[in-house]
Amino acid sequence: MQLRELTVTAAVGLHARPAAQFAEVAKAAGFPVEISRDGTSFVNAASPLRLLTLKVKQGEVIQVRADTDDLSAAEALFARLANCIAE
Repeated sequence: MQLRELTVTAAVGLHARPAAQFAEVAKAAGFPVEISRDGTSFVNAASPLRLLTLKVKQGEVIQVRADTDDLSAAEALFARLANCIAE
C-alpha cells in the first residue's frame, strides 16, 4: 500500500473534467486506488461521482492510496494523478 498527499491546484478544484480525468487514470492503474480529503473515509478514485462527493476545492490537500507493492508503478500513478488536478 502506497500513500501520497497531493495538492489540488486546478481553479475548479476536483470538479467535472478534472474528476473524470482523475477517475480514468485511477481506473487504468490496474490496482485499487482510493482518495480521501481532510481525514474523511477513503472513496474509490475510479468513480467520478465518488470524487465529486468529496467537494475538493483549489488549494486543498487530498490523500491518495494505491493498493500495490510496486513502488515505481505507484510513483508513476501519483505523477499522472497530479497532472489531472494541476492548473
